Amino acid sequence: QAQVGGSVKFVGRHLASRSVGNGDVSAMGLADTLIVPSCLIGLCFAFLQFLLIKKIKIVPDDDSEASSDLRKKLVGDDAPEKKVPDIYGKIMSGAIQFLKVEYAIC
Repeated sequence: QAQVGGSVKFVGRHLASRSVGNGDVSAMGLADTLIVPSCLIGLCFAFLQFLLIKKIKIVPDDDSEASSDLRKKLVGDDAPEKKVPDIYGKIMSGAIQFLKVEYAIC
């Protein structure tokens, strides 16, 4: 344990002397002044895009053929709500098989 502590102290001293001696501290400050505002600008832009897209309302036309086909599919016996348990079972079965094969390899 003494060697580990000594090597950590050596690495810490080496990094401290390197960053102060070469001016890396100012470079890190410059990077922070560029990265943080860029991230904030990107988040603001994404939020504005979200608000613009949120305003768009998608309403199917009652006269269109696609709308009537969709309505027929949702009303019939094959409604999506009835398919969910079957799809869930297939996904769970596939996930379990994948994990068994993955653990067999490792």
